[in-house]
Amino acid sequence: MPGYYRKNGKLTREYGCISEALRVLREDYGLERVDRFGPKALKAVQQRMVEQGWSRKYINKLIGRIVRMFKWGVGEQLVRPGTWHALQAVEGLKKGRTTAPDSDPVEPVSDEVVDATLPHLSEIVADMVRVQRLNGCRPGEVCMLRPQDIDRSQDVWRFKFDKHKMEHRGKQRVIW
Repeated sequence: MPGYYRKNGKLTREYGCISEALRVLREDYGLERVDRFGPKALKAVQQRMVEQGWSRKYINKLIGRIVRMFKWGVGEQLVRPGTWHALQAVEGLKKGRTTAPDSDPVEPVSDEVVDATLPHLSEIVADMVRVQRLNGCRPGEVCMLRPQDIDRSQDVWRFKFDKHKMEHRGKQRVIW
């Protein structure tokens, strides 16, 4: 499946996340018959992830990837539908009801910190930070900006990305 998880010739982060989920699964159940893997086994995998200190939301996402792997197996006639259906009954870890930590939300850097940092940056990097600050684009997107690609025909300039994070979903990405 590595070909499916490629974008612009590079493996996506999703491939790495799936590999991480399957690593834990394989350590305890790698030799188990697929039709013997059920909800109790999936909960045991979930608990192993908790014991490794991973965050609750990350664990829930990894468990979801494992369940989707079994769904794929059903579609390929490698897994009985009942096996996948049973795994769907395993609930995700709930906030406050598990020892898995909840990661702190990522907050924006305060304007004071940005303002204090700008004088220490090169002129180009400082301008890149200002562009990000004005339109909320991602750092990689700022790096892709080239003057010749910016439509300056209107009062508000625009840059339309050909390649971006959500292009596989048919979305367009424009920064103003």
